[in-house]
Amino acid sequence: MKEILVIRWKSIGDVAFTLPAVNHLRAHHPDARITFLVSRENRFVVEAFPGIDDIWTIDRALFRGTGVFKGLANIARLIGQLRGRRFSLVVDLQGYGETAALTRWSGAPERWGCARRGWRRKAFTRNYAENQHLHPAERHVRMLESFGIQPGPIRNRLSLADTRLTEARAFLQRAQIHPDGGPIVYFQPCTSAAEKNWPIDRYVAVATHLRSQGAQVVFGGGPADQAMFAAARAAGFAVTDGLPAATSLALLSLVRLVVGGDTGFLHLAVAVGTRVVMVARRGPLPLGHPEWALIAPDARIETNTVADVIARANEALG
Repeated sequence: MKEILVIRWKSIGDVAFTLPAVNHLRAHHPDARITFLVSRENRFVVEAFPGIDDIWTIDRALFRGTGVFKGLANIARLIGQLRGRRFSLVVDLQGYGETAALTRWSGAPERWGCARRGWRRKAFTRNYAENQHLHPAERHVRMLESFGIQPGPIRNRLSLADTRLTEARAFLQRAQIHPDGGPIVYFQPCTSAAEKNWPIDRYVAVATHLRSQGAQVVFGGGPADQAMFAAARAAGFAVTDGLPAATSLALLSLVRLVVGGDTGFLHLAVAVGTRVVMVARRGPLPLGHPEWALIAPDARIETNTVADVIARANEALG
């Protein structure tokens, strides 16, 4: 059996952007065992990849502070796993020095990656010159195709576990949001950087308007985002406080529309087939649907107005 390893540690959206490449590998090697190495907090994304057989995780938090020695022990165990599996192909879609080193230490005869200069180039048997003008997901696919993987359509659809969908429906029931009521709109206002965040009061203004038109609204985010949701709670909106990330992912498939910034969960919504309105300064745009993005013409996200977003949301809701 051919053994293939794909490496992408972070972040949520960037891990999601590897899905079309994984699907390409699966189509080209239908009988291979494909393993994915991802950071522990992003495992839930890869669990929804239909073409993955095994998932290995690494806890990158161990390399910070006093946990560095545990981190090194973790790496030593990982190298043993890599050697023991005897991979025939390793594809590094992360591009870190650490992932290049692991690719080299795997001992795989075929090692693919993107290294422009320095010692990392020696880690790979094949190097791809990235086209920065392409969407990240398209770049990964083009790399594989340039190395002999048969070209094909970009397939970007996650597969959700029934247990996660059941948990998501239970959350909606607790929040008194009903499938047979008005359209459910999910707001994901927080991104990974403050300059990418549209003001929370504007999201609340859009949500209030949509609720007045009969929509059912829920605000979502991780544990670090909860402090920003005081205005949403004060306005009477449901918030996914403490909901596991995997359940929040399933929730995205049960709503009619997702409104948010350039954030991983918005890109996951696209991959479960849900319409989005992305409020952003720049890309990456929703894969396959660049028209779903509302990009500020001057690269200042505040330029996007409440009226602009309401208009886009109404268009999406029909």
